Amino acid sequence: MDQEEQPVQVEVRLSDYNKSRLRSRFHSKKDEEAIRKTNNLRRLLARRSVHLPNHGWCGDWVQYMRNNHPLLGICCKYRLNPIGVMQRITMLVGSIALGVAITNFVYLYFRFYRGVENEILFEIKIRGSSDGNGDGDDANTAANDNDNGEGISIFEVSSETVVLWTLGSLVHSLVDFTVWHLAACACCLPGACCSCCGCLRTLGRYLTICLCAVFVALATSAIIMRGNFDEARADASAQGSAVNATVDDLTEIKLETFNSAYTFLVGYCGELVVVYFITFPIVATIFFMGLLPCTGGRSSEIKRQRDEEAKRCQNCDHDYNDDDDDEPLYG
Repeated sequence: MDQEEQPVQVEVRLSDYNKSRLRSRFHSKKDEEAIRKTNNLRRLLARRSVHLPNHGWCGDWVQYMRNNHPLLGICCKYRLNPIGVMQRITMLVGSIALGVAITNFVYLYFRFYRGVENEILFEIKIRGSSDGNGDGDDANTAANDNDNGEGISIFEVSSETVVLWTLGSLVHSLVDFTVWHLAACACCLPGACCSCCGCLRTLGRYLTICLCAVFVALATSAIIMRGNFDEARADASAQGSAVNATVDDLTEIKLETFNSAYTFLVGYCGELVVVYFITFPIVATIFFMGLLPCTGGRSSEIKRQRDEEAKRCQNCDHDYNDDDDDEPLYG
C-alpha cells in the first residue's frame, strides 16, 4: 500500500514545485516590469522630457509645467521626480541670486568704469495722450509733450540693455541648465548608462549647494556695490560734480542707507514676476512644441521613446527565449 502511494506523493510534490516556480517567475517578471517603468519615468523627469508614457498633448504640457516651472515645481512636481523640494528651493534661490549679480555687475560696468559709454543704440517712440505733467524717468525712458498735447514716450535701447538681453540671459540660462543636471544626474539613476556610479548623484547635490552659495555671495556683493554707487551718484548730482568713488567705497557696508539705496530690488522682484508667470510659460511652450529647429519638441521625443522601447522589446524577447532553454520545468 505504501509502495503504491509513494509515486503519487512524488508526482504531487513535483506538480506543486512546478506551480511555485511558475508563480515566482510570474511575480518576478511583473515586479521587474514595474520597477523598470518606475526607473524609466524617473529618468525622463530628470531629463526634463517633454513627453511621458501614456500622456496626451495636454497632459504632457501640464506635466512639463508642473515638473519644470521654478515656482510651481516646488509644490506641484510629480512624486517620482528625482529633484526634491529642498533642492528646488536651493536652485531657485541660486537662480535669483545669479540674476541679481549679473544685472548689477553689468550696471556697474557701464557706469563705474571710466571710458565705457552706455551709448543709445536706437529709440522706440510711442504716442499717447498726456496731461502735461510728464515726470522724468531714468536714462532708458523719457516723455515729451508736443504742441497738440500728445505725449511721446521714448524707450531707449542702450548697449547695457543689449548686453543684459543677450550675454546676461545666455549665461543665466546655461548656468541654470548646468545646475539642474548636476542635481538630477539622470545618467546615474538606476537603469541608466552610468547607474553603477550612483554615488555621483550625492556629489552632484553637494556641488549644487556650493554653486548656489557662491551665487548668493556674488549677489550680496553686487547689491552692496550698486547701493553705494547710487548713493555716491546722488550726492555728486546734488553737489553738481562728477561721481568720484573708488572700489573701496563701493564695497563698504552702510546699513543706514539700506532703505534708500536698495530700492531697485523692488523693481527686480517685479521683473521676476513677469519672467516666471509670463515669459517662462511662453518660452517653455515654444520648446515643448518644437517651434525652433534645434529644440526637437514633443513629436521628436515620442519618436525617440518608441524607437528605444522597440529596441528594448527585441532584447527582452531574445533573453526570454534563452532563459526558457536553459532550465526546463520538471514533470
